[in-house]
Amino acid sequence: MGGDINIHVESRADVRAESLLELLSSVDMVQHVQSPTHQAGGTLDLVMTFSDFSVDELTVDPPGIVSDHSLIKCTVQLSRPPPPLLTRGVRSWRRVDRDALRQAIVDSSLGSVPPCTATVDELSDAYDNTLRAIADQFAPERTVQSRLRPLSPWFDSESGAIRCNCRRLERRFRRTGDQADKEAYVSACRDKQDVFKERKQRYWSERVEAEGSSPTKLWRSTLPERDKRVAEVIAPTKNNADDFLHFFDEKVKSVRAATDGAQASTSTTTADTTLNVLMPCTEPDVRQLIMMSPTKSCALDPIPTAVCHLGVVVGLCADDPDDF
Repeated sequence: MGGDINIHVESRADVRAESLLELLSSVDMVQHVQSPTHQAGGTLDLVMTFSDFSVDELTVDPPGIVSDHSLIKCTVQLSRPPPPLLTRGVRSWRRVDRDALRQAIVDSSLGSVPPCTATVDELSDAYDNTLRAIADQFAPERTVQSRLRPLSPWFDSESGAIRCNCRRLERRFRRTGDQADKEAYVSACRDKQDVFKERKQRYWSERVEAEGSSPTKLWRSTLPERDKRVAEVIAPTKNNADDFLHFFDEKVKSVRAATDGAQASTSTTTADTTLNVLMPCTEPDVRQLIMMSPTKSCALDPIPTAVCHLGVVVGLCADDPDDF
């Protein structure tokens, strides 16, 4: 960070200079300019960086050539670490034949009525293991690596849809090699760049305009990395999951030891209402409940929720699977 700060940092008697230097020290920053930068004397133009950031070949040109301030030139080493690689398992569900997948589920143990003696754990294991085996048959899991890139604050769902459309057109062009597909892909990329540029400029313009009256808010908005760099200076906590588990385990043991041998409390209060009849849950009720669930999935799900919504599994409970 640099510019005409208009504070005489060379004067230790200047209260504002002392306050500025204390502020820089509190966030682990240093000031590198040590010579006068104004025609009337005084170090008013500063170059400030974090303490672990090197500044080389810093030169201060004589003032009065173009302006009454000096031109400051320096060389900095900018190194941006590559985004971390994220390894995850994916399945190509879009290429799966829905009818064949549904028939495989019908022919499995899930397509028949379970025994009345089966426990909840046994039913859950049968559901999970059977669907995973069928998923491995129709959509084998493969490992892919992708760069974990943080999204910009102005990047919304519509921007994501525009980017996905460009990638779709790119895959089509690479698959067909057709000139028309190439032109469509290039045109989509140019439109994407124009839209992204316009949204980025509009976002930051509105942000600066909304928070321009507060230097503190504007500082936090335009320099999001500042807090991140300061947070790195703070020593990480030494607590871990094992310590957390040990703490609660000892707490439970202490409560049990303190209440060991104590007489159990009794309650003579009775409820005014009773629960005598339970409403039956029909297959359409279960199907409607599944269809109303959000399309969210995780690695623990044997098949994605979206596949259920498409009627591959839910359609087993329907009178007419074509309704899905």
